[in-house]
Amino acid sequence: MIDFDALRVFVAVIEKGGFHAAAQAMFKTQPAITSTIKKLEEQLNLILFDRSYYRPRLTSAGERLYQRAKTLITHWQHINEFAELLQEEMETDITIAIDVFYPLTKLKDLFHQWITRFPQTHFHFLSESIGGACERLLQGQADLIISENLIAKQPVEVIPLTTVLMPAVATPQFIQQYKQQLCDLDTVKDCMQVILKDSSKANFNFGVIEHCKHWTVSDVMAKKEIILAGLGWGRLPRHLISAELTNGSLHILSGNHFDERVVLLEAIRLQKPVHGLIASQLWFDLGYLRNN
Repeated sequence: MIDFDALRVFVAVIEKGGFHAAAQAMFKTQPAITSTIKKLEEQLNLILFDRSYYRPRLTSAGERLYQRAKTLITHWQHINEFAELLQEEMETDITIAIDVFYPLTKLKDLFHQWITRFPQTHFHFLSESIGGACERLLQGQADLIISENLIAKQPVEVIPLTTVLMPAVATPQFIQQYKQQLCDLDTVKDCMQVILKDSSKANFNFGVIEHCKHWTVSDVMAKKEIILAGLGWGRLPRHLISAELTNGSLHILSGNHFDERVVLLEAIRLQKPVHGLIASQLWFDLGYLRNN
């Protein structure tokens, strides 16, 4: 069986630029490094270094072994780091469920920071609509969420993050075609409404006109595309349609029955159980995001 420590010495000789440099880096004597490499060559029955040069160079066999050994040592380092996380009770997996209406551009710097700071933690970012994120949290399928707070029966902690405005919009062509029906709540039921399906089992339906004709979609971008195609009207976040409102491809519908919905999106976590070290750091970072 190959000695793993001998492989580490072998890789160090290559990456540090020689036997002397490897000895210094590994706090060993140069004769000890030389002896380890010699024993490895004997064990493998291979010549790994061409010693006819001032600085030993890899043979073709040595080069092939180096590529494999480098990968193996990297994996071993990851396993050691993973074990350290377990010893320190740091989470190896973190799940964050995020409402589809939340502008993810606000989180891109934090995402990069978290992934860089905790390389051995596997982050799961789930996209949910309406009550879906809250359901994930209540069922223990998410460590924290960013969502409208629809949790009534369990104590939670919240950090308000942003307010999303949801105007009712349609294309100019759709408005022209149904201008009479759109004017009155009784007749607007004949105009096709595009509805985003709740990803939870609760089946919330905020802003839906009762008994109206409707399309049901499971994706907010699909909802936008259907509305842009002139196939119906619906409420969309302003930050997703700012360009379309500016260029006139979408218009905001007027009338009391088309009131703009205001959605407060918050970071939410359960008060219990006790939160892990990484989840606590993420919560702190989200609080800092709110204050800046």
